[in-house]
Amino acid sequence: MKKTAKRKKDPKELTRDVTTRFMMAMGEIIALNKRNGTGCKNIKQFAASIQANFSNFSLYENPKDGRNVTLEMCCEICRVHNINANWLMVGKGERYYNIEALSKVQKLESMVLDLAERFESLDKDAKKPVKKK
Repeated sequence: MKKTAKRKKDPKELTRDVTTRFMMAMGEIIALNKRNGTGCKNIKQFAASIQANFSNFSLYENPKDGRNVTLEMCCEICRVHNINANWLMVGKGERYYNIEALSKVQKLESMVLDLAERFESLDKDAKKPVKKK
């Protein structure tokens, strides 16, 4: 049986794939942060977190516009938001660089938020620091 040769992708198609994965990760990051009440909760805050120009983001969403994310933006999303560069560039591997560590951080963030809510619900006297004897 003959193997069929894989069709080589056009460079424009490859860069579009990277942009698509970037936008997918961005959407997931924003949704996760909204759920947890932490970090960047909208595109403007996300853009600021990776030092990118917010006004260009609408151009990246539409493939017909032909605009793609920059290499600098790709580097920053990987560095700041723990995205696996291999996944972002070629679509292989896990989306997050270290899923176990990310999961632990999310659990800790959730616990801290829960403690803060509990503290805020205490009456004024209960919030006073306890003095050592």
